[in-house]
Amino acid sequence: MNYAVLDQANLYYQGKTAFDFNSGFHISGVETNSPDLVDSIDCAPLPRINKDDPVYGAETSNIPMVVWSKSEHPEICKAFIETLYEDETYTEFLGATPVGMLPSITGISDTEKYQSNEIVQKFSNAEQVISEAVELSAAIGFEHGPSVEAGLLTSQGIIEEMFQDIITNGTDVKKAAKAAEEKLNEVFESVQ
Repeated sequence: MNYAVLDQANLYYQGKTAFDFNSGFHISGVETNSPDLVDSIDCAPLPRINKDDPVYGAETSNIPMVVWSKSEHPEICKAFIETLYEDETYTEFLGATPVGMLPSITGISDTEKYQSNEIVQKFSNAEQVISEAVELSAAIGFEHGPSVEAGLLTSQGIIEEMFQDIITNGTDVKKAAKAAEEKLNEVFESVQ
């Protein structure tokens, strides 16, 4: 009940669970923790009721890069972010965790440097499945574009703690929801 995403991932990396709803980041996790299993993993679209039902997306996560309004040197921050999107730097960045990080810049996946990566080649099916799902998905709270509040909402575990409190401790739903709301408001106030 109280496993975080990394706890669940570790079970998959160790071959203790058969599947995990996650991403291409699992490739490097299995490679590091159970290299003997790396040739036995792949990615599949989310299950559908009928095989001719359309493929659909689910939650997608993304990490926004922002320059805070109170940054001491916003111009340096902006310049740094811009360098990350230069083709050569960006392709090298993606190569740090191939198929775990997928190109968001059009054309990068067509370049020789990107395509020559051994992991990208080996897990081309996984890359295709994930890329298709990402196109159909949105991060929680990002359905209408980037949002600092949505990022905070999904990264603090407050909603998960609320559900766990209700399920495992029998806490009244309204009481647990009120406590979660207060915690979330505290977090939101920290960025204003």
